[in-house]
Amino acid sequence: MTTADPALRAALDSALGACRQGLTDYQAGLLDEAELRQVLVHAGVVHRDGEAWLLDLEGGRWRQYDGLALEPDHAPVTAVGVQRMRQVIDELRRQLTDAGEAR
Repeated sequence: MTTADPALRAALDSALGACRQGLTDYQAGLLDEAELRQVLVHAGVVHRDGEAWLLDLEGGRWRQYDGLALEPDHAPVTAVGVQRMRQVIDELRRQLTDAGEAR
């Protein structure tokens, strides 16, 4: 990941610091696993200029999300693309409803 935006770099660095502190606290016995995950989720999502940056610790990288896709190529939104997004949203909502009814 490269970024020329010093403010974004500072925000990502701050998030990494918070994650590191969470791991230190976990190793010291100050946090349990659930608390550690809360810290990592909170610190590992950075919102900036209409995008979200998600920390992928397993993958060892930051992933950029612009509301449409992770690491987008910034292709223009088309009518076909909007229709596909609606289908995806509808399917995810259906899955949520089905999961709720299965309980």
